[in-house]
Amino acid sequence: MSVIGNNQEKRENFVIVDANAFVHSCFHGYSPCLDAKKEDHRVLYGIMNSLVDLTFQLPQIDYLYVIFDPPDGSLYRKSIYPAYKANRPPTDPDLARQKIVAMKVLEDHLGIPTLTYPGYEADDIIGTLAKLAAKEYNVIVVSPDKDLAQLVDDNVILLRKIKTRYERGYKALNTSKVYENFGVYPNQIPDWLALVGDKADNLPGLEKVGDKTAASLLNMYPSIEHMFAMLHQFDNQKIKIQMEEKRDTIILVKKLATIICDLPLMTLAEEAIVKADKIRTHHRYHEKLLLIKKHYDWPEHFISLFK
Repeated sequence: MSVIGNNQEKRENFVIVDANAFVHSCFHGYSPCLDAKKEDHRVLYGIMNSLVDLTFQLPQIDYLYVIFDPPDGSLYRKSIYPAYKANRPPTDPDLARQKIVAMKVLEDHLGIPTLTYPGYEADDIIGTLAKLAAKEYNVIVVSPDKDLAQLVDDNVILLRKIKTRYERGYKALNTSKVYENFGVYPNQIPDWLALVGDKADNLPGLEKVGDKTAASLLNMYPSIEHMFAMLHQFDNQKIKIQMEEKRDTIILVKKLATIICDLPLMTLAEEAIVKADKIRTHHRYHEKLLLIKKHYDWPEHFISLFK
């Protein structure tokens, strides 16, 4: 049976988890979780906590994929813009080791499929998988990453974990909620990022153009291309001059901020889910994750099980 493109009278839930976001938050936010050999497994512990927590947010998980960045995940964008993510420190070797262990445990012991794709980031894998699955399923993308809001449509929801001074927990964003949160529609997120920039990815924006100003502009002009065509009408001379001077950079940032949704993932996705089904046997994902929560004393017993 094909995992993607299977006709169903009732649309099932196809859940895609952005593990990349959890890897870093777990490594930097958790205390060390040492096994009998004194090796740290806080990334595995944190990811599993997040997956178990997800079972309380989603009453139904029919398909589940956990997506990681490959070691060379920024290669495509760095080939276009060498300064992409140049502001980030080198990956900690222990974080890289822990990520590999976590992927192996998920795949080989728990029957949870993981995916990476050489040269491309987790966002691109998520985007491609979401667009493929949305033809037949309700897609739920789990990530705190605002960039992924551009994937939201009638069949794709973004489930963001929120932790701010005023909010904690999960927030589900459909198209109207994306607009409510960002002031623009999902398809305008790359344009919005082209105007405000993205410090995390070292992408420049326009000076003194923040979230609200960018949203206001995109409510008048639906894209940066439309804005360029209508520059002669701009009242704000500072923004007009910046857009004229930085035209190529703005267009480039939009391209870098646009998630790729056409990677050749079909075979990899099929193989991953078939392998996962064999390992997981009769347990559905919900049952498997709740069994882990019920039967293992975290973290020592869980970690030692897979050593």
